[in-house]
Amino acid sequence: MKVVLILLFASYAVASKEIQNVRGPIEDIAEKIRKIIPEPIEVDKFDLVIPDNVLVSGSANVTNFTASGLKAFTFKFKMLPPGIKIGLQAFSLDTKYAVDLPLLRIPLLSIFGNGNIRIALSNLNIDAGINPFGLNGKTPIASLSLDIQKIEFSISGFFDDDTLSQEISKFLETYVLQTFEKNKKAISEFLKTVMNKIMYAFMHRNATLTVDEVADIAYKSGSSLSFSEALNHIFTTAI
Repeated sequence: MKVVLILLFASYAVASKEIQNVRGPIEDIAEKIRKIIPEPIEVDKFDLVIPDNVLVSGSANVTNFTASGLKAFTFKFKMLPPGIKIGLQAFSLDTKYAVDLPLLRIPLLSIFGNGNIRIALSNLNIDAGINPFGLNGKTPIASLSLDIQKIEFSISGFFDDDTLSQEISKFLETYVLQTFEKNKKAISEFLKTVMNKIMYAFMHRNATLTVDEVADIAYKSGSSLSFSEALNHIFTTAI
């Protein structure tokens, strides 16, 4: 029994030391990320790539894109069990959009609109478990769960019909949150993949990553099978 207790105490002491060694670098990464995030994030214009196929073609673009609230994230390191908590009290996306997408190449069956889109998230929380022995590896985050308390969605100018736009906004507010809850596991896995890649990049580079480089890491992580399956489920359920 004494041997078991000694081994448990020794394991706890080693783990505690490893956790303390991990805490500093992780908190440093969090502050480096905070420094490179502009507030707000603004993009004048970008075109969305629409694959040219039989089902749908056409054009879509957004202008005056603004993301607010990301820089104000909260960050807390937990000792036992080792982990991090990241929170966003409020985060919003606002943009103008223009879309004209003929279905089956028939103009009369076109999806079109020109107006504004707003998405607002309230009380977004990330709870991640840290692998204290794997900080320098590719998977420092062992587990991750994501929760969003509220999602607000509004669109105007869809089919040039404000009444229809309001109905769509009401539907999407409910539908998006329900869909998030159904696909929370896949979305959390995708986010874990992104965060692991970002942390690995910070740990193995002397220079600070730029916003574009972080965005590129997130974009390339979209090839994750679980996330692709979640997006496919969202799309097929919506139609």
